Amino acid sequence: MEELQELAALQATISMLSRHALSSHHSTDDFLLAKFVLLLAELCNNAEDMSEKCSSMARRLQQISSSSTFLQDLFPDHKMDILRDTKLAAKSLTLAHYEENTASITLRGLERANSTLEDFCRSYFMFHELGIQSVGDVFKHFPILAFVESFIYQIDEQKEDLLLPSTEATLKRVVEEECLEPLHGILKSKNLWSTRVEGELKSGIQYWNLEHSLCSSLLMGEEISLSDVMQAIKLKSFDYRVLNLLLYAMLNKPVNEIHMEFLSASELLVEISDDLFDYEEDVLRNSFNILRMFLRIFGPQKAPHMLAQVIAEAEAKYQELLKKLEPSLASCYQNRCQQAVVEGGGSYSSTHPMGSWIIPSLITNEQLYREQFFMSSNTA
Repeated sequence: MEELQELAALQATISMLSRHALSSHHSTDDFLLAKFVLLLAELCNNAEDMSEKCSSMARRLQQISSSSTFLQDLFPDHKMDILRDTKLAAKSLTLAHYEENTASITLRGLERANSTLEDFCRSYFMFHELGIQSVGDVFKHFPILAFVESFIYQIDEQKEDLLLPSTEATLKRVVEEECLEPLHGILKSKNLWSTRVEGELKSGIQYWNLEHSLCSSLLMGEEISLSDVMQAIKLKSFDYRVLNLLLYAMLNKPVNEIHMEFLSASELLVEISDDLFDYEEDVLRNSFNILRMFLRIFGPQKAPHMLAQVIAEAEAKYQELLKKLEPSLASCYQNRCQQAVVEGGGSYSSTHPMGSWIIPSLITNEQLYREQFFMSSNTA
């Protein structure tokens, strides 16, 4: 909740700058100015105090900008890379860091990964003839599964602040150049690294970059591509596929392509269902959500209908692939789906394996929605 309030505060301040003709119309500058204004506001008691602080800071900033010796001391050329790495390392709670091919995870990463790991064990172990009720089966494979999923969640946390366009270059460098290297070292040492695992992890990088691009475009009022949206929703479950491939490797069994294809179809339906359930929160966070994207592309009248078509096609493919499973496995998986839907408060039917589809009320003005949320949170 605190993170959402901070994001809403930033968005509200950026909007206020625009309303008062104080925006530079440059996203990086506006973000920096909004952060600075919020910091000053915390230190000031009233408007007069704020005005005095602004005047004082303006003089000091002018002195800093004209002091070449100060700037050289602050940013010596040979220390620039060290400074950037130090800033990244300071985010120790959200950064998956490593030294000499050893990766580390945090308690927060484990806590965030917990629900995914539970769902994976309960939904995917049956495809490997492993028993979720067997403590031996679970804990024999759990350390690797928990480590990898927690590591992925930590990387995911780094790119969550999608309202921060100024972090794009840094985000790209972290995701593309740093995140896979420590994981590669750990999995290779366990003989679990493969070109296919690497491919799925790179699909995760592609998803994160698509999410950043799409959500930044949404925030700035720019056009977005339907093909990019559909690609993103299909890539979103890459972590489940990574875990599944690792489980095949740990069991020394070849990948069952029929099972993988079926689970991919199931994953698509689950992601759409989750997006509908998390719609309001995703608007506040400016996170990828297929309903947000369809609303921008098709408008409020057509978006629900177009999304319903996507769901119908995905369900048809799911039912087709379900018939290719072994009857006992198909029955077990359907029971698991029913259990998951009921636990989530929905109603299950064989026609709709992920529960009844309910499209939430559309938020046609996301900026206003965030501002109102922030105002109501402050007055609560």
